[in-house]
Amino acid sequence: MGTEDRQIAYRAMIVELSSKLTDKELGSMKFLCKEIIPNRVRDSLATSLHLFEALEERNKLSAANLEFLKHLLKTGCNKREDVLLIVENFERGNVRIVNQCIQQAMDIDTHPMQESGLRDIFQVLEDNLGRDAFHVLRRLGVNDDVLDGLRSDYPRDIKEVIHRALRHWEDSVRHMEPKTKIVEALKKESRNDLVNKIKSL
Repeated sequence: MGTEDRQIAYRAMIVELSSKLTDKELGSMKFLCKEIIPNRVRDSLATSLHLFEALEERNKLSAANLEFLKHLLKTGCNKREDVLLIVENFERGNVRIVNQCIQQAMDIDTHPMQESGLRDIFQVLEDNLGRDAFHVLRRLGVNDDVLDGLRSDYPRDIKEVIHRALRHWEDSVRHMEPKTKIVEALKKESRNDLVNKIKSL
């Protein structure tokens, strides 16, 4: 398996793994990461995918480094054999299983942003909100603890703060109309310029 194929298979494995984990197991794994991920960042991690992404950023998880992931699964998921098998199949290069994971990653709704077309809307907000960002994010319902934590972790990168805050918010509005909520929040902050941009997408 080539480097690119292995990385694709790794991403597919992570998606498949995340789809199997419960909220309770996510909570246990987050607790096990207390010495690695700051409290405020941990509190903002709403899904297993978000947790795994945070571990990647801290060099605790990659296609070539799965030991800590296996520790989390063994300890936080009560040694569930089915989730451990997903990782072990990837490590062994089981092509049939890996290809199955890739197909499942393409078929399942792994992230509502991909389905709802929010990616372009989020990009508009990240590029243009600027100093109005925190007012708009609060209008959307992102709480101050999350915002304070993100500002502390990314003090010089407002775009990253906006991006992560929106990802956190997105997971709380899966069954709502997120585009409508965003437009309403922008109107309340008199950002009709961005309302027009979003409506044109």
